[in-house]
Amino acid sequence: MQENQARLEEKNKTLLEEALKLREKVASLTNTVSRVKMSEQMKSQFMAKMCHEVRSPIGNIINMVNLFKIYFYDTKEGIDINQCFEIIEMSSSRLSKTLDSILNLSAMENNSCPVKFEELKVTSDIMEPVIKELHYSASLKDLDLLLEDNTDNSKLISDKYMLSQIMVNLVDNAIKYTASGLVKVKLRLIGPFLIVEVIDTGTGIKKESVDKLFNPYFRDTGCYSDDCTGYGLGLALVKEYCRLIKIKINVESQEGKGTRFILTIPLADDGE
Repeated sequence: MQENQARLEEKNKTLLEEALKLREKVASLTNTVSRVKMSEQMKSQFMAKMCHEVRSPIGNIINMVNLFKIYFYDTKEGIDINQCFEIIEMSSSRLSKTLDSILNLSAMENNSCPVKFEELKVTSDIMEPVIKELHYSASLKDLDLLLEDNTDNSKLISDKYMLSQIMVNLVDNAIKYTASGLVKVKLRLIGPFLIVEVIDTGTGIKKESVDKLFNPYFRDTGCYSDDCTGYGLGLALVKEYCRLIKIKINVESQEGKGTRFILTIPLADDGE
């Protein structure tokens, strides 16, 4: 009888210890959930604030550009009005890209970003417009922005908007992180794939930062100039776009010597 009672007391003690451990685990899990919710709330607040901050300047700048063009249309004296227009338009474009990045990342997180596959010409539909869009940004830093095309304007099946955004973000980043030298986009075909390389002679990426590059809000500390604007959303979008349209992306970089992003793009989607 006493032996049975001792066993029961031992079991009760064991159950009590397990119950205390379980309570601690529940408390820890509750704290973790609370931190995650707070993080999500902070992110939502960040996005709402950023949208508010950029919407108004975009409207103002675009309106001012139109007014200046009308007022100074025949003016040939004083300051370089054309340069003013270019700077204002570039600023409005930068703000617009920021807003687009925020809205697009939000759409992806909510699984509301449909893919539209269509037939495209590699050079004329994607690469040349990207080079043209970013040529002025490169010229401000006296950088050579080059396109080396060995595809003969081949066709592929992809989402035009997503593929264009991938290229714009990669080339724009290369320009930001390159103080001198060049940024080159190199195209070639290997079997059923288009290989795109975005190469720069910039600051390079720290070895410990490479694995974090595609994390939302992450920014590498390799750039110390005012040119490195942004909120760490561009490469996160690139990674998601690549996933959606089945592009493989790799990074090769050496700190102080430059970076190479390599895209392996299928010329046809799975349904072709």
